[in-house]
Parts: sequence; structure tokens; C-alpha cells
Amino acid sequence: MADDGKGISRDFMEKELFLPFHTTKGTGLGIGLFQSKKIMEAHEGSIHLRSVEGEGTTVTATSPVPHQSVESQTSTQPKGVDWHLEE
Repeated sequence: MADDGKGISRDFMEKELFLPFHTTKGTGLGIGLFQSKKIMEAHEGSIHLRSVEGEGTTVTATSPVPHQSVESQTSTQPKGVDWHLEE
């Protein structure tokens, strides 16, 4: 996800970004990114932010794909979805 808002200061990103109840918004609670990070880590994923003050912020969330056998992947493939499985 990306926006073209005011961005987040380097100081805030280094010291407060993923702490609960810390926000750069006047009306925010400061729990969104904290909760998002905890959820991603619980699923062995990650969340990363890149921000430039005055230009905006990009958030990248990465989640691993669970390992399944070829047979179970093929049998659960939704109709109309095309994928290529590499081993």
C-alpha cells in the first residue's frame, strides 16, 4: 500500500513506529501498525515501511505461503484460477 501524504519522520520511524499508542495523527489511537506487525509476525510474515517526509509512505506486508503437497494444492485450486507450481 502507498499514499502520497505527509510521510513519517525518520525519528518517529526509528523510535516509535511499531510501539502501541504512538501516532503521528491528531485523531489516531496508534494501534494499527502495532497490531498489524504482531499479526504478520504471528504468521511468520513481516511488515516494512518506507517513508519520505513530504512525499508519502509505502507499506509492504509479506506472508509466507504454507507448504502443501502438489496433490492438495491441485485439488483446492479455485475454479478459474491459473497458477504454475514450481518445485
